[in-house]
Formats: sequence, structure tokens, C-alpha cells
Amino acid sequence: MEMGIYGVVGEPPSSQNYRLVTSMHSSALEFEDAKFQGNSVTQIALGELRWPDVQKYTKLVNYLHDKSSMRYNGSINSGNIMNNVQISFNKSSNKFTCAINGQKFTTGKQDYIEYMYKKITGEKKSFAEITAQKKESKSDKFNINERFEFVENLVQMIASGLQPSAVITGEGGLGKTYTVNKTLVASGLKDLSDVGALEVASTVNRYKSFTSIKGYSTPKGLYRTLYENKDSVVVFDDCDSILRDPVALNLLKSALDSYGKRIISWNAESLGRDEDLPRSFEFKGRVIFISNLSQDKIDQAIRSRSMMVDLTMSEDQKIERMEVISQSTEFLPEFPSEYKKDALELIRTLKEDAKEISLRTLISITKIRASGNKNWKGMATYILCKIGRAHV
Repeated sequence: MEMGIYGVVGEPPSSQNYRLVTSMHSSALEFEDAKFQGNSVTQIALGELRWPDVQKYTKLVNYLHDKSSMRYNGSINSGNIMNNVQISFNKSSNKFTCAINGQKFTTGKQDYIEYMYKKITGEKKSFAEITAQKKESKSDKFNINERFEFVENLVQMIASGLQPSAVITGEGGLGKTYTVNKTLVASGLKDLSDVGALEVASTVNRYKSFTSIKGYSTPKGLYRTLYENKDSVVVFDDCDSILRDPVALNLLKSALDSYGKRIISWNAESLGRDEDLPRSFEFKGRVIFISNLSQDKIDQAIRSRSMMVDLTMSEDQKIERMEVISQSTEFLPEFPSEYKKDALELIRTLKEDAKEISLRTLISITKIRASGNKNWKGMATYILCKIGRAHV
């Protein structure tokens, strides 16, 4: 039986028996008892989903399962560290364009690539080892726009209470936050982050609301946030500090458990100025992490308790994603579509030399295109490539 998608059915018994999804019918899912196999598969609280819900999430399920057992293409395993390596050769310039763990450079020398690899990763490898073809993950068959659809699917599951937590990773500036917030609102949740937008004396359904927390947070700040939003969805946007702090991680472990009562307790030193908070409380909310960290840098305790979608992109995938976004009527509606198309085409032409490719880049170049400057391409090229990659 070649299956690997698990669904929690009610309260799991002490023996940790789970049910294995063995087949799909037009009316419902059929389940068969199977032993829980730890982190070797993706755990999904599917419950008794009905068609077309099963159909809607089938691709997401396949993606999550593939990610649980496969490595990324283009990654080199050095001990317990996964080094992300992207190298391409430009025949016209006779140079390699390289990105090792996010550090970009260009060179015409293979030995310089070996030097930079050792400098960045601490590992000595030959050019052949660095550029060796790796086994492609099954999950690589899903293009970047499909993966953004998976983010929407997963956020919908969080909004409905079907899943307690999710982690969305990938470089900033390409729409992770926008996609998450838009999907939560479309799912009927009210954004409580903007307190000023709430009507005076209005009643808020905490279960149907969400709060976004951005930037640095201490463990005590996290404890307060979880308490004040214990029935809501909490979106931690670029709060990587709490993903590194051992005290914060222990709090999150309790908040993200997918079965039984989730009791969060503060057992450390005095709460100090936060003595108004209880020493423990039940958390019934849901959590979404949006991070620029790679998935390998996310603590195992968080990964094992969450569903994860990785939005890491190559330069071509970034442009592919921006092309879809640029066609939306919500993106820069004040500018003609022709200007956005021209800006995107210039970015595509200069992608090898661009200092950054993101939505911010597209917005800047579109504004230059709309300026009326006859030499807009020259100015845009200068802005796009002036502080470029190091050339050797």
C-alpha cells in the first residue's frame, strides 16, 4: 500500500493509532487504521472532508508529503547543514552567476567558486562536487504559482480551524504577507491589527479574527501575544527572533500541539510588569509563521508541528511570479498595464546583473517607465544594476 497522508480522527488514543487515507471517493474519504509513523510523513487533520474539499486539497497534500521526505534540488548536504547553491553560466559574458546561501557573485573562474564556497560555508569542495546534479525532489514539479495556491489552501485550513499552525518560508518582497492576509480576510476573518479601524463598542468574534505581529519579540512578549489572542489566528511576520529563542520555542511547542488541550505555562522567572497575566492558560487559537529563513533553519519542534510551504525562488521563478501579480487589477491600478509589462520585460532582460529582483523592483521600474523620461530604460537600468554583484 503506497500511501503516506495521515488524518487525525477525533481525540487520538494513547496508542497513537491514526487512520491512513487509502482511497478517495466522490462522496467522502475512506480511512483504514494505521500506526502513526512520526515525522516520516506529513500529518494532516483532514477529518471527514467531503468532495470537492478533497479535490481542492489533493495537490496540496501531495506537495506536503513530497516535502516531508525529499530534499531540495540544488542543495548540498554538509553534515546537518543544507547549503543552497545556484550556479548558471552566461555564454555571452563567459562568466558564472552564483548564489551560495543567498550571497551572490559573478566570476569566470571555477577555482574562485571553490574559494567562495569554502568562505561562505566553511566546507572545502571541488567545483565538480559543488555543481554535482542532485536528485530532484518530487515537490519540484510544482511551479511557484502552484505553491502560492498551496499557501492559500493552507491558510484556508488555518482559518477554518482544520489545522493549528503553518509555516511559510522564502525570500521577502514577493507577496507572502499579502497572500496570507488576503486569504484570511477572504475566509471571513477580521483583521484586528489595525485597532483604529474597529468601530467603537463593536463586538468581535475572536475565533473569526486575526492579528499580525511584525518584527522582534521577546519570550514575555510572545506569552502576552498568545494569551491576548488565545482564540484567534496569530500571524508572526518576520519574527525570526522567537524561532531562535529556547524559551519562546518551548511556549510555541505547547501552542502548536495538534491534539488534546493546549496549555501554555510561564514557569520561568517572575513576569515582572506582566503580572496581570495568568501563569497558564488554554490556547485555542491558530498560528501562521511568515519567515525569510530557509526551512532548514526552522527549529525541528516547529516543523514537526506545522504544515510548511517553501516559496524559495530562482530568478526566473521570481519573474514568473511577478508576471502573474502584474496582471492583477489590484497591483498598481494607477498605471497602465503596458507600463508594467515594459518594466517586467526590462527586468527579465537584466536579471543576470540586477542587484535585487522583487515586487519592490517591479514597482520602482514601473514608476520610472511612467515618468515620461525618454531615456527611462537607461535610468531604470542604472537603478536596477548600479550596486550589482561583485565581479571578479
